[in-house]
Amino acid sequence: MRLTFESKTIPDCSLYLLLKYKEKQYSLEEFSATFKKAEFQLESMLPECTIIYRGKEISFDEYKASRLELSDKLTVFQKYSDDVFPMEVYLAICNYNYYKAAKFLGKAENCLQTARYYLMQGADIIEYDCNIPWRYGYLPIYDIRATNFSTAIVWYNNCFDYILQIVFLAFELFKQDRRYKEDMSFEEKLSLCTFRVFR
Repeated sequence: MRLTFESKTIPDCSLYLLLKYKEKQYSLEEFSATFKKAEFQLESMLPECTIIYRGKEISFDEYKASRLELSDKLTVFQKYSDDVFPMEVYLAICNYNYYKAAKFLGKAENCLQTARYYLMQGADIIEYDCNIPWRYGYLPIYDIRATNFSTAIVWYNNCFDYILQIVFLAFELFKQDRRYKEDMSFEEKLSLCTFRVFR
């Protein structure tokens, strides 16, 4: 006798997000199947829904407020553009290493802004139906959120590298390396910047 078993599994994350509308709970695909009759109809209904994320209920207004709060906490860093950029010509004339360090500060600032953007995108627990159709459920939104968080981490790590390079150049730490020579190009000096230097 031969027995065959079939099983169906679903990822836990597919149940992370539910919508409550008129006291009834729906998954995104159920909500789409029940109510979508025209373009942007689901988006227009969202303010009337309670969002249930991982068991916690929040109103649409609370959700919007939490997004604004996060945006306020992740301040926009503008040290380079506000304070350093106007002095670039002076730095280039007076101290080339300071000038290059300032350029890396600009790169770090750009990294921070990019990381902030992806972190904000990743923190968004729901995506509008016109962007990611709800008939596919929460899994595609979850995948995009995970990708956005991963991308934010990469950019924050890049920013950390730039900060080390700023210190390395501004304080001329390359001169402490036994491989340093006076006639080294900028790229050769920068190649000496490793985590070992900062230990």
